[in-house]
Amino acid sequence: MERQGQNAQKIAKEAGRLYDKFVGFEQDLSRLGSALNAAGKAYADARGKLLEGPGNVVRKIEQLKEMGAKATKQLPDALRNQALPDADEEGEEADEP
Repeated sequence: MERQGQNAQKIAKEAGRLYDKFVGFEQDLSRLGSALNAAGKAYADARGKLLEGPGNVVRKIEQLKEMGAKATKQLPDALRNQALPDADEEGEEADEP
């Protein structure tokens, strides 16, 4: 009986430690989720500057190349197509200052 009582106390103590560890684990997961969301937003913001709108970076550097910038490499077609979806109409658009 005495040994059973000691075991019950040990079980209760270990259960409390496990519970506390689980709470800490959940808190870490929540912080990680928040950090991943923030990183995803930062990535989307940076990618937007690179590819979206008439003043996007890809469009501007392609314009520099068209004006005679000496480049030995070319952006991948997939990237250019995302940033320059209306390449056929490009001459009709007004340039941004």
